Amino acid sequence: MHAATRRSALVERASRQARLDALAALVHDNAERFVTAISADFGHRSAHETRLLELFPSPRVDSPYPLPLRRLDEAAAQAGIDLVSGPDGRASSRSRWRRRIIVPWNYPLYLAVSPLAAALAAGNRVMIKMSEFTPPHRAKLLAELVAK
Repeated sequence: MHAATRRSALVERASRQARLDALAALVHDNAERFVTAISADFGHRSAHETRLLELFPSPRVDSPYPLPLRRLDEAAAQAGIDLVSGPDGRASSRSRWRRRIIVPWNYPLYLAVSPLAAALAAGNRVMIKMSEFTPPHRAKLLAELVAK
């Protein structure tokens, strides 16, 4: 990730949009797989609860609400990015440290995907590290899907 950032520090708007669209499609296209995995992780969890409180508010392809890219300045600020003009007049960026977002166990998909979307909208590269205490079903599914 460090080398990729050095090769291309500024992620163009089209790439940001493509990444957000891919994330929304990942959630939307695999909704039932997430419902099953999350239920297995909890021992049993209502499919209705997962759909309503994790899938519905997550970035979606068919959402009436805008993906974070449409609020790019706000997303950049939330992710700790200062957009500045470089020496050649082109936009560049510099990062600053931001506190880590710790995902609570109770709504593991939404509370991971939502800050991920904001970070991607701001042009960041993201690495997700699951806790060793996270039940395995959802973590394995997310790792498999993101790798694709």
